[in-house]
Amino acid sequence: MINISVWLYGKPAWDLNIEGSGDIDSAMLRERADELCNHLHVVADLVDKLVSNGWYCHGTLYSLEFSKDNIRVKEDAVKELNNLGIDPDNIDLEEYEDICDEEDEDLEED
Repeated sequence: MINISVWLYGKPAWDLNIEGSGDIDSAMLRERADELCNHLHVVADLVDKLVSNGWYCHGTLYSLEFSKDNIRVKEDAVKELNNLGIDPDNIDLEEYEDICDEEDEDLEED
């Protein structure tokens, strides 16, 4: 099973290093707002490309997770991402053993 994870954004204290600070720089906040806006536009483009090509998108606390039933190995995922114009190095792409496949194999052995 292939899982693509795309980071959205984290806790402000992590992202801005402001926790416990009494000196908040408004210019730093504006700069980060611009960066975050640009990043989310890139993520939105990824969502459009992946979902329109049959990937399922699931939201998590800090990221979006994508999977596709007929993409089972990393090599196939990389090939499809490249065909969609998505650089696989800019996303988190992981291959997991499919638990359903393992259960099917166990049933066949019985």
